[in-house]
Amino acid sequence: MVFYRWGSWVGGKLGLFWPKFSSYFHFRKGHLFLARIAVFSFIFTLPFFNSPVNFPPKILPTVSSKKTVPPSKPPVSSIPNEKQIPKVEEKVASADASANWWLPTEKINTDLPAPNISAMSAIAIEVNSKKIIYEKNSHWRLPQASTTKITTALVALERMNPNETITVSDQALNIPPGSTVMGLSPGERHPLRDLLYGMMLPSGNDAAMAIATAVGGGDPARFVNWMNEKVTELGLNDTHYIDPHGVGGPNHYTSAYDIAVIAKTALDNPAFRETVNKTVVEIPANEDHKSYYLINLIKSLFDTYPGFIGVKPGYTDAAGYCLVGAATRGGHTVITVVLNSGNHFGETQELLDYSFQVLGV
Repeated sequence: MVFYRWGSWVGGKLGLFWPKFSSYFHFRKGHLFLARIAVFSFIFTLPFFNSPVNFPPKILPTVSSKKTVPPSKPPVSSIPNEKQIPKVEEKVASADASANWWLPTEKINTDLPAPNISAMSAIAIEVNSKKIIYEKNSHWRLPQASTTKITTALVALERMNPNETITVSDQALNIPPGSTVMGLSPGERHPLRDLLYGMMLPSGNDAAMAIATAVGGGDPARFVNWMNEKVTELGLNDTHYIDPHGVGGPNHYTSAYDIAVIAKTALDNPAFRETVNKTVVEIPANEDHKSYYLINLIKSLFDTYPGFIGVKPGYTDAAGYCLVGAATRGGHTVITVVLNSGNHFGETQELLDYSFQVLGV
């Protein structure tokens, strides 16, 4: 009864503004209850109409005023079969080491047309003048495969006499399946010199591990750390190693520029230069080991290119075909590097030909 009187009163008041509403409200008995409910709900919710409602703010896109700068490194998709290579904190060499850095920066200007090189990264440097003759993406960080062994040999020769004997351990033969090998057996004893032949000529991963294990005092990881210290000492920031043979992984890389500098440094060592200048080495059997017949994987370049002196090829699925080469002519020495090349032997010869043509010899 109270609701009826209250609703009638409200209905009457509303009728002052809308006469038809009052008439409809009082005399349409069938809708009387619904009208009461509607009016009651309207009045009941009035206090909430002034309550603040927190809608989520509208997010507007921001527009940067900075200009887009082309990347200095290759996009990940441009490296075939290779995941993005994580950055490693750059190391700082001592002031004493920096005084001996051999870091070419000056380029030779020439009107001669440069060769069309398919390699993802390449460089050619004249050693005596320390001038760059050709370069293509020479500071890109890329996988390097067995060209790693140039640094392995360099570090080993700095820390061990080449005539010192190494015993091949079981640990030293723990290498990835499918590796190129010298053919070592556990318990064999070899002078470091012979293991260097086995590592640099047929690209034996077993020889690389035997060297790293022995020189590292039984710990190949310690030896790899010395390799990284060495490239820092040379003032290089685009090279990092995780193994001594180059099978590698995401944190194992170099640049064409860096490996050219490493190769030049290694060639300054007479024992290294003598090692990589061999095309075939025969090691006769004795009481310490079986016989070996080692053929240099780049023997054809020695046979076909006058003045060729080495240095090292390499291949993995991630790195593609790589080759560090060097040749002398007319008093000039040129070092070339091609990384991830479609024709590493042919493009090495093209770069050497171009370089000597630019030098006028």
